[in-house]
Amino acid sequence: MPGWLINLAGVRNDELRFVRLYAENGVYGTRFRKTGDGSWNEPQRMTIADYALIEEGDLVFFFRERNIYGIGIIKSFDTPEGNQVVFNNYPEAIVSDGSNFSTEDYLWAEQFERDLWSEEERNEFGIPFVFFFDPCPAFFESGLDMDFVLQSDAKNVANQIRAFEDRSFIRLEDEESHLLVELFTRRRGESRNIFNFRGSVHEEVSRQVRDNGVYVFNPGTLISAFVESHILSSESIMQIAFAYGIRHKEENFSRVFGDWDFIANQFPVSPFKPTKYRDFTDIFGYIRGKLNGRLPDAINGFNIVELKKKRLVGQTENSFAEACRFIEQTMKYVDWVANYRAGGDYTLIKAYLVSGGFSDRIVDYAKKNRIRDFVIPRRPYEAMRWEALSLIQYSYDDDGFHLTEALG
Repeated sequence: MPGWLINLAGVRNDELRFVRLYAENGVYGTRFRKTGDGSWNEPQRMTIADYALIEEGDLVFFFRERNIYGIGIIKSFDTPEGNQVVFNNYPEAIVSDGSNFSTEDYLWAEQFERDLWSEEERNEFGIPFVFFFDPCPAFFESGLDMDFVLQSDAKNVANQIRAFEDRSFIRLEDEESHLLVELFTRRRGESRNIFNFRGSVHEEVSRQVRDNGVYVFNPGTLISAFVESHILSSESIMQIAFAYGIRHKEENFSRVFGDWDFIANQFPVSPFKPTKYRDFTDIFGYIRGKLNGRLPDAINGFNIVELKKKRLVGQTENSFAEACRFIEQTMKYVDWVANYRAGGDYTLIKAYLVSGGFSDRIVDYAKKNRIRDFVIPRRPYEAMRWEALSLIQYSYDDDGFHLTEALG
C-alpha cells in the first residue's frame, strides 16, 4: 500500500519531542507560515495539493535527522459529507491562514497547549490542516537510518525517498512503503521502546466532526477564487483541482482520466541527480490489475498529466515555440516512463497535456510529435506505434470543471 514520508527536519525538535507528540496522539499537521494578507502562497498551495491525495489506509512514516520512524495507518472519521481523512484544523482553513482564529477554534490544538512552540512561533505559524492515523503496529523510538534504507534497496524501488527534499511530506509508492515495512520487520527482534498511543484525541475528534461541517476539507472555495474568464489564474490551484478531482474520482475527471490506483504530485521522471536538476511531472499515477482473485495485483498502466493554466494558442512565433516545448516536455516524460518503468512498452502509458485551450496549429504539431515507433520488448517481437498523448481543454464555471479532448 502507498505511504507518506513526513519531514520533521524543519521544526525545533529536541529529543524526538514532535515525533513523540504525533505518534502518541495519532495526528499530524504541517506548520504553515502566516502570509500577512491571510491567503496561501504558491508553495503552501502545492502542499494543499498533497493533502488532497491522502487516502484511508495509506501508511505514515516520519523523517527526522536522517532517520525514519514508523509505522502508522491513516484512518477516516464520519462527517456530514461522508467519511473524511483530511480536516480543516479551524473554520475556513482552506482560504485563511488562521490569523483571525484563536487556538480555541482549532480541531486539534495540543501543539500550542504544550511547551513546544515559542510565543514568536505561535504568532508566525499555524496548522491549517490535519489528518489522523493509528499505530500499525507502533512507532518505534529507534528509527531506520537513511543510509541503511538506501543500501537495503536491492530492488531499486526508492524513487520518492531519493527525491525527498523541500517538501513537507511526499507520497511513497506501494513498493517503497513495503521496503520500509520490511526493514522495520527485520528489526523487530531488537530491544526497542515504542511511543505509547493515546486514543483520546481520536475519540474527541470523532465527536466534533460527526455533525459539524466546518472542519470538512474541500478545496472548492479556494479553486473558485482563482477563476478568470473560466480559466484558473494559478498553476498551484490547478494542481490542487486536478489532484483532488482524479483522487476523488469525480465524474468529469474519471470520464477523461479514468480511475487510478496510485496518484502522486510532482513525481520524479529523470535519472537520479541533484534535485534542482531533476525533472518532475505534475501528476503521475498507475492502475493495477490481476489475472484472477487468487493472485496478487500488478501495475498494468501508467498515467502522466502535465498542467498548463493558460490557453496554448501560439499566435506569435515565441508563444508557438513555448507551446511546442510543453508538448516536447510531456513526451520526454513519456519516454522516461517507457524506458525506466514500463520496460520499453509504450502501450502501458497514457499521457495528458491539460490547458485552457489549443489552437489548430498546436493540435497539428502534437499529432505529428506524439508518435513513437517502437518494438515490443519481448518475443515474438512486434513493431508498434504509440500515439496515446491527449490534449485536454478545460474550463470552469458554477457547475465545476468541463474537460474535452482537443486532439482526438
